[in-house]
Amino acid sequence: MLRRLLSYLSPPTEGGVVVLTPEQRTAVRALYTPSVLMLGGSAVLMLAVYLGYVQSTLSTFTTYGENVMFNSLCLGILVCYATLPARRGELRWVVPLGIVGELIRFVNHPSWWSFTMRLQTFGYVSGLITLVFIGWRAWRAEGDEALWARAMLLLSLIMFFFPNVSWMLHTIVINHTPTLVDAYAYTVDGAFGVQPAAQAALLVKSSTFMWYLTFYVYNELPLFMIIAVLLSLRWPRACYGQLMLHMTLIGLVGFICYKMVPMKGIDLFVGEPWPAGPLPHVSPPAPYDDASGATRNCYPSLHLGWMLAIFFGTRRVARWVTAFFGFCVAVMVVATLNVGHYAVDLVASVPYVVAFFGLINVAREGNRTSRVAAVAVGTALFCGFTWAMLHDPEGLASSPARLAVIVGLILALALGVENWMANTTVTRPTADEIAGLDAPMSSQDTEHAEAPALVG
Repeated sequence: MLRRLLSYLSPPTEGGVVVLTPEQRTAVRALYTPSVLMLGGSAVLMLAVYLGYVQSTLSTFTTYGENVMFNSLCLGILVCYATLPARRGELRWVVPLGIVGELIRFVNHPSWWSFTMRLQTFGYVSGLITLVFIGWRAWRAEGDEALWARAMLLLSLIMFFFPNVSWMLHTIVINHTPTLVDAYAYTVDGAFGVQPAAQAALLVKSSTFMWYLTFYVYNELPLFMIIAVLLSLRWPRACYGQLMLHMTLIGLVGFICYKMVPMKGIDLFVGEPWPAGPLPHVSPPAPYDDASGATRNCYPSLHLGWMLAIFFGTRRVARWVTAFFGFCVAVMVVATLNVGHYAVDLVASVPYVVAFFGLINVAREGNRTSRVAAVAVGTALFCGFTWAMLHDPEGLASSPARLAVIVGLILALALGVENWMANTTVTRPTADEIAGLDAPMSSQDTEHAEAPALVG
């Protein structure tokens, strides 16, 4: 099963040597742009913090090891290393170091940590170790293997630094948005007499299975993102192009949205009654001052946005990819509501993501019109819905039937234009390409572990 998954993610090989197609080389080189944005942005922000121009801290570098989502990212780095052709000499170091490092870390957690809590941070040491060996391979390899290894290094570094960039940008937004507009989203969400987020929270709370399911889908998002990007590099004709750049930009522009539409979440807005009722009635909705230091990261929901980008960007690779990530999208809807997002955050995420797919993509014959339509329709729907929510929330909430029609039209138009764009941009792999995954020669075949792909 694992071998089959890696065959979908790993570059094609001949005789144990990586051989990329021209389109795969183009897709790999497209990682240079998001790497400049993320790594350059990291350097600028860290310098600004160090010089005192930005009020934030660099403490996330020292607390990464306790962050569940960062450990998910480290598992993604481990997957990046696994896509490289196996080298027995390296594995003699990587495997023991990873096992010993994870065991030492496992037993050195605070004594009150449960077994489950310790497992949630698994992958941190292994990810850092494999990151070093990815860098070693990128330096020593040649040909297409060197190109792929450098791509794995860039992808790992992009994802590695994003949590710290995210934390600093969150701090900037918090310091410059003393007034929040949660009451507007809260009013629209309550149009049907219930708060969707409260119902989702009660559902998750009532079921141990749902708690674990939503927890892991929500927190394993970085791993899913890396898998999606690997799929887009391996199957460029079946995926939207520049997927990593798309994910980077929807994240960075999302902070502008947080500044323009600052909301900290329904659980923090409501307070102690959450999620059990009766929840308070707010009328009329109005901005309010908040000095709690809570993040303003609600509108649009980037967690759902990134999961939609994963699903849209890779769903034509294979049916199992479509089914798995489609299921993850459905779970992510519940998970984001459970952590305090408003339903309007989720609605806004759909046209937001579609607009960026029209803007950030590969120009192919026949897809220009659909891409322009995606930008125009996605932007118009996102801005129009945002304007309506902020200028007449009570009007939207006064007629549940009309609100349902509006939301339905937004989703239908956004999904319709995305499907049009997909039909003119991507194609499913052929039967011969899929059959080739089962060929004896694969990038994971250790029979060629000593193939002359390294220099020196």
